Amino acid sequence: MYFSHTTYLSFPFFLLSASSGIFAQSPCPDPEKIFPCTCTILHSRFHPLKNIFDNLQSDTFFEANNTIDNVEVVCWVENSSAETSSVFNNVTWPFKKLQIFELYGWNMDEDGNMVDDGNMAKEFPGGYFGDVSFERITITGYQVATIHPSALLSSQDTLEELEITDSHLKEFPWDTLPLLTKLTSLTLYGNELKEISSILSDSIHNIDISRNQIATLKSGWSAPNLTTLRMDMNPISEIPHGFLEGLGNLQEFYCDECHLGPILFKGSLGFHSEIVTNIELGRNDISNIEEGAITGVTPDTVVGLDGNKITDLTEATFRPILEVLERGFGWLSVTGWFYDLAICDPFSLFLFPL
Repeated sequence: MYFSHTTYLSFPFFLLSASSGIFAQSPCPDPEKIFPCTCTILHSRFHPLKNIFDNLQSDTFFEANNTIDNVEVVCWVENSSAETSSVFNNVTWPFKKLQIFELYGWNMDEDGNMVDDGNMAKEFPGGYFGDVSFERITITGYQVATIHPSALLSSQDTLEELEITDSHLKEFPWDTLPLLTKLTSLTLYGNELKEISSILSDSIHNIDISRNQIATLKSGWSAPNLTTLRMDMNPISEIPHGFLEGLGNLQEFYCDECHLGPILFKGSLGFHSEIVTNIELGRNDISNIEEGAITGVTPDTVVGLDGNKITDLTEATFRPILEVLERGFGWLSVTGWFYDLAICDPFSLFLFPL
């Protein structure tokens, strides 16, 4: 597969240079020096075009504080052991604060699934990015076992989105999250993580750790701005009592195809947010939900219990939920999976008449 090594400059960049009689310094190094990576100037945020000239305040197109937020660096590697950190450590980058970094490995089978080709990197090293920082970092199919605790710290004041997917990742430096003060989204989908520490982050809004190998959860999370938590397809056998206590703004919780059955215990899911939109616990082999196992639902909450083995809708468990849902547009779905169905009407209490 062939990838161009060209450094791309947007049309507004050239137009500005020609019209102003200057040639602004490119934020991208010599393309040959950063192979197998490419550096691209994305479309300027100063659209429409006339605003480019309105915002020109100096003899350079870029901000005077050595910052540019519309540059993307993409690296493609056929071998996960390939050394790419030299792109940042052995090359001079004119601008240090960039927008996007993407690292892709090419370890896929014919069906597009990631495979282990024996070239897994033991560690994504500390100091990988040198003194260059990013707002968004994406790593896909790179096959790396662990992330060094300092690997992301060059972006600790800028990183907003971190995504590491389908990379056989076995360990993640959870303790670094409090240092990433602008991080709002963390996606670690499709890896081999077996543990997750108690999350401590004031900035995080969304976490996706779906399709890993996490079997146990720890209480003590403190993420007051977390709104969405996805943990689907993990072998989680139990949600510890009070697990959601430090998540006062959680609105969406997904744990489909976990291993929460046969019993969902009292106190497992006690929500504290003023608005809860989705609680999804489908296909967990749950046959019994104890009274008080799910609390804190709001009138517009969707509670999904489809594909479990619930055949008896215990009044002590389900009446409190339905009494809340009938005040809004939420619903409770308890449909079976290859066995007799039990369906709840979300807009009435006909199952448990007064």
